[in-house]
Amino acid sequence: METNHYRSEPILVDNVVKETATFNGGELIWLFNATENVEKEWERRITCSLCYTKRFFLDNGVDINSIPYKIYINSSFTEVKSLLYEITRGKFHLQPNAGGAVTNGVLFTEQKTNPSMDVHEYIHILMDNLQNIRNQGGKLAEFSLPMWFREGLPQYIQGKKGDINYFDLARALPQLPPIILDAMNNATEKFWMEFGIMDQYIITGNHPGLTACASFVQFLIEKEKIDFKTFWNLIYFEGELVDFYRKVEEIAGNKLYNILNNYLYYIDKPFFSMGQKFWEMPVAVARDFRGEFAFENKKFEVLKLFNA
Repeated sequence: METNHYRSEPILVDNVVKETATFNGGELIWLFNATENVEKEWERRITCSLCYTKRFFLDNGVDINSIPYKIYINSSFTEVKSLLYEITRGKFHLQPNAGGAVTNGVLFTEQKTNPSMDVHEYIHILMDNLQNIRNQGGKLAEFSLPMWFREGLPQYIQGKKGDINYFDLARALPQLPPIILDAMNNATEKFWMEFGIMDQYIITGNHPGLTACASFVQFLIEKEKIDFKTFWNLIYFEGELVDFYRKVEEIAGNKLYNILNNYLYYIDKPFFSMGQKFWEMPVAVARDFRGEFAFENKKFEVLKLFNA
């Protein structure tokens, strides 16, 4: 799945067929006539995801009980893509093989989406809604949290549910993008799929972009020993990108350059050189007729604040 962080006026969808709910805060809005089995399966999986996520946050001292898991479920990828395009006024294009996306604090998805990202998507809903509540319903600030943070934190929590160690996944990849790349901070239209295709995640469970995000978050929390609640509260950060990184340095008690290279060393990747302006790596762009991934070498810019 993807995360679309465009926000606009309240969502108006005029083809609602039915609404169902789980006992623990799931709100399912059906945009087609689903079978009973499909309805029951979605209610079961959302109930399970909410139970896990609420327990995880409670154990870490964070209260999220008032935020529902609201989902608009459609019959097909085409319908979801069209609806998201309309709601965002043409700003968001759902990528191939992505089941859905979060926008305006709710999830839009198709009925056949794999449940492997359910917790991930709920974390995006939490982040959107809590930021909006903090702003008292007003427009969000222009500053957007770094993409690696916005994607890595939800995936890190998703991994906790599945007992996934992102350090192991990072080590298994020959290369992955470091978080100081411009595209890991200022997300492109493809978000973390800038560094590969969705099939990599669907087939292997190990996408370079998403694994890079999640493994760095895991490193900050588990190796740099940043308290989870403190790290989570960065979703409310206001300021420039450079100020965000200064805040990370403050709560970690270490310089970002040292943190980054400690992380790269820990996952068996080459060090990042001070003053380095570009990062090159092979990126999967398709699957060929044999089902093998086809790669192209791509160059990515490093954040300018690291070249000062």
